[in-house]
Amino acid sequence: MNADGQVELVNTLGLKGDQKELFQKLEEGGITQADVDPACTLLASQTSYGASVCQCGGAHGKEVARFNASTSGPSPNRSEGKVLILATVHDTFPKPAMASMLWICVKDFSTAQRLKREVCLAGGACDLPVSCEYMDRDSVTAIDEAGRLLCWMISVVGIGPTLKKLWDIKIQFEALPIPFATIICDKALFLLNPLVPNALPAPVQALTKAHNHHLLLTVGDFGSGEAERLFKRLEAFARQNEGTTVHTCTAAETPWVSYFRFAAAPAFRTWCIGKGLEGVSVDYALPKAETAAPPLPPGLAALRMRYSHFGCNVVHEDIAFIPGVDAHAAKMALKHEVEGMGGRLPAEHGHGTEYKAPAETRARWQAMDPLNVFNPGVGGLSVERRYGM
Repeated sequence: MNADGQVELVNTLGLKGDQKELFQKLEEGGITQADVDPACTLLASQTSYGASVCQCGGAHGKEVARFNASTSGPSPNRSEGKVLILATVHDTFPKPAMASMLWICVKDFSTAQRLKREVCLAGGACDLPVSCEYMDRDSVTAIDEAGRLLCWMISVVGIGPTLKKLWDIKIQFEALPIPFATIICDKALFLLNPLVPNALPAPVQALTKAHNHHLLLTVGDFGSGEAERLFKRLEAFARQNEGTTVHTCTAAETPWVSYFRFAAAPAFRTWCIGKGLEGVSVDYALPKAETAAPPLPPGLAALRMRYSHFGCNVVHEDIAFIPGVDAHAAKMALKHEVEGMGGRLPAEHGHGTEYKAPAETRARWQAMDPLNVFNPGVGGLSVERRYGM
């Protein structure tokens, strides 16, 4: 919606054709490669991102790998609903010739950080694993105590439209104007959880009982020996660091490990409601060289789940507080700790009306939506028409 109040189609994708023709093709799903201007060199992703993630020394290490308020890339990126996006470009990637899922346990968090640096990132962008995730003991505890049913449901219906429909039904029920509607479903999930078999395979379940820090590593080989080089670095690290245990998941175990990690956030809500505790969730990006966790005053949390996209130092924290704690004040205190370490919050999720976005980000949103008719009030902006100006 432009400054004159007219709907305007902005083409940032390099598509050929006039507005009417493009609208019709978008509606019909008829966009093909022939509709793309050959002169367009727009890429969906940052081609230098892999190399950037690996640069953890010097000034590069003080930077965060990615965060929600970044103004890089075309303007619709991270636009927080300030425009209506009709079409996006997505890169495709070759499927690895071989892929292995590893569940790796280490004795402490600092060892996990060194493993990331010396194994996952040491080979540079060409040798990065497909994914590198981290979970602590509290994450494993909450998922095991409140997420088993979700894991088994995913195993039956998959992560797709059927699961979404079931989730939408849950949300619709929670919105009904009846007593306890907001908690009944999660209370039931929590009470039923012990009756459902463990979601983690037995060998991995045993590892979670013996260790507090876990890395989920997916290693792929694309024909250039990437996997072999990473495995060599990992073997050397395990020999030199006592307490490091590497379990290679079988083909049958691999999907269950993925289900378990996927269930983290929903399981936290179920765990909090089942225990009758108040919880908050935050996501933040720490500087690439940062190896510590932001401090939280002792005695506040009954559970502190820290699970992260470990390679890029983007962290999800779900914290359940003991009764009597001001959860919002504790959340804001954690936010200030993250920012004091050079981190950015939020990293992946939106600002909503709770977090104030940086000035350059807010200026970008205002330029896209000069009348303030889309998502007013987001990121600290005014809710007034034309932002009260």
